This record gives sequence, structure tokens and C-alpha cells, in this order.
Amino acid sequence: MPNKNNPGRPENFKGQNFRTNPERINKKGRPKLPVLQEEMAKLLSDEKDGINALSLILQILRREATKGNIRAIELLLKRAYPESKHHDDEPKARLELVWGTPNANKD
Repeated sequence: MPNKNNPGRPENFKGQNFRTNPERINKKGRPKLPVLQEEMAKLLSDEKDGINALSLILQILRREATKGNIRAIELLLKRAYPESKHHDDEPKARLELVWGTPNANKD
């Protein structure tokens, strides 16, 4: 006799055949989530009193940076002047190999 309190137990499914078209199946699957970048762009472009949210955030960051907030200064500088990645391939030191004895010419 099936246990009504726990329908997921294997003994509750004995004697029931597999149904190819059950009525409770989710045929569409999990709903797709919106793209985060698009949602952020919509949110930051909302205007209130003629100014959008992104401009307001940047003004607040600038105000905090002028007060001496190091984190605000770092955020503004890193976004305005990103670090160049082209210099990663250049060597940081130079090595010269000299064959022979260095004091051979000195007598």
C-alpha cells in the first residue's frame, strides 16, 4: 500500500507503469533568466529629474574621492585608466651571457 506521506519512495511506484505523457511534466523547461548586462543597462539608464542613475553614481563616487576615500579613488582611476596588458609580454630584466673568462684580456 503506497505511503501518502512520502510519495518519492521507490516502493510507492511499484505496479505503476511509466507514462510517456504525464500531465504534470514541465514541457517548456526552466524559464530563461534575463541577460544581466541588459538588465543593468536598463536600471542604470533610468532617469529621475533629468539625470540617469549611472551619472548620479559617478557623481557620488567623485564626491567621496575628493573627500579622500581611497576605495572611491581606486574605482574611478581603474575605470578611467585601465592597466595596459600589452606590456606583459615584454621582459622585466635583461640577461647577457659572456663566453670565456672575463679577465682574459687584462694582464
